[in-house]
Amino acid sequence: MASPPVVYNLFEREAEIEWNFRFLNPGDIAELKDLCQVWFPVRYPDMWYNDVTSGKYYSLAAVHPYDGHILGIIVCGVKSLDQVNQEDAYLLCSKQASCLDTQVAYILSLGVTDSCRRKQLGSTLLNKLLSYLTSPVMQTVKVVYLHVLATNTPAIKFYEKHSFVQHLYLPFYYHIAGSCCDARSYALYINGGKPPQTVISQLRGRLRRLFRIAFRLCYCRFAALRIAASIRSLFK
Repeated sequence: MASPPVVYNLFEREAEIEWNFRFLNPGDIAELKDLCQVWFPVRYPDMWYNDVTSGKYYSLAAVHPYDGHILGIIVCGVKSLDQVNQEDAYLLCSKQASCLDTQVAYILSLGVTDSCRRKQLGSTLLNKLLSYLTSPVMQTVKVVYLHVLATNTPAIKFYEKHSFVQHLYLPFYYHIAGSCCDARSYALYINGGKPPQTVISQLRGRLRRLFRIAFRLCYCRFAALRIAASIRSLFK
């Protein structure tokens, strides 16, 4: 996917804190590797860094306004449902999942430096991504999702604060430093996207349909009795 054709707010100043925004480029690879080794327990291959700095993904960086050092990043890819991993295949209701033009957005990474934690930089990066994904040209994207370590409580609270809901619990999803670690997948439904129906929600839907049918039958029977009574009264 080519870099999104957006130019708004790439360079701006936030209240109380100053930072600029721009998209990642190949010249950021060395610095990005150093930061990711600090931010994330997962070790990314060189190809990953080449991809996220080449324009293939939405890769937005917050940088220091004076020295240009990276302060935070968010990386997201947009894809069709037939391109997602098997465990993520049931993110949407069957009606939307069956539409050929339906797309999903996957957040690969979101990280900020220690100096910018609790200063809303992570929220600002996420909000910029969501503003792009909910723009008129991106209405086919119905859900934004991600994976997070099941033990990463701060990250889980961050996403839940921004209205993401847990989709799945994934045992042994990550392989980190020789150990298997559990993960959680989180999803945020946008642009009219709807989650898949659970067994309970399916039963509720069927009960509602049965109630409507029963009501219509009762109404028709009542109406028929009234018509019959009216006809009988004409012959009295």
